[in-house]
Amino acid sequence: MRFDWLLRESGNIANLFWWHVGLSVIPVIAALILSLPLGWLAHKSGLFKSAILGVAGLLYTIPSLALFVLLPLVLHTKILDPLNVVVALTVYSLALLVRTVSDGLGAVPRIRCRPRPPWGIGLYSGFSWSSCRLPCLSSRRACASRSSPMSASFPSRH
Repeated sequence: MRFDWLLRESGNIANLFWWHVGLSVIPVIAALILSLPLGWLAHKSGLFKSAILGVAGLLYTIPSLALFVLLPLVLHTKILDPLNVVVALTVYSLALLVRTVSDGLGAVPRIRCRPRPPWGIGLYSGFSWSSCRLPCLSSRRACASRSSPMSASFPSRH
């Protein structure tokens, strides 16, 4: 290994590292934000649960090469545009996280979700979804969000 090359190219290596971090962190955060309402909707609606989870599963089965060819047509971008990478990784991460959110919400016992007292802290008194379900769900979501970037990197293994 040539350490002089590493020293000479350290600025370029750092620049590429931060570029990679941006291309991988933005999709995971976007998928986390989008998966909460979709997972909650899947959990709450018995009628649409199988449809929502089925569409999420279907999105995960799209081969990545086909998605990278189709995205420029849909988004009106060039094939090497970083937006294509962000959208594709968001789709794959979202496909994994929607089921995780739905299952995580189903695993939280109802007894933990008691209404707040009328003088409760928050914008309104009464039941607060964020104070009882979200903290209980966070450990399951953290586990899924750690695995989703790795799974989204290799989506076409079906």
